[in-house]
Amino acid sequence: MRNASLCSLANTMRTIEREDAASTIESFLQVRDVPETLPKLVEDECVFPDDLKTNLALLLDPLDVVSGHDWRELAAQLGLDHNIGYLQRKRSPTDELLNHCEKNNVSLHALAVMMRTMCREDAAVTVEGHITLMIHSISVSET
Repeated sequence: MRNASLCSLANTMRTIEREDAASTIESFLQVRDVPETLPKLVEDECVFPDDLKTNLALLLDPLDVVSGHDWRELAAQLGLDHNIGYLQRKRSPTDELLNHCEKNNVSLHALAVMMRTMCREDAAVTVEGHITLMIHSISVSET
């Protein structure tokens, strides 16, 4: 049984010219069947790995004064734009926001959607890549 969610993710990766990620997903699907519930469980995960937080901070912490598509827009997406003054005094405003996401059960999938809403395809792909890695890691450990 091929998993529709992973097939869809592979197609999305190919659409945004991430052939490497698409190939990895497709080869994974050919090796073994993935339990239908696994991708949903991982997408709904609300604990973000440290390396994901670090990668997103590298992308979103630098202020983008022209477009504003940085941590400030993420704060607005989370309804925390009133905390921007507080957040800008932190070492990593993005890390603070991601900690807020974890405490408030914002899923990895929801985070990826927010990144796309912010026109941050790079950050969305980063989140989706972590989802894929987590699915692969869990599936391998179960075999």
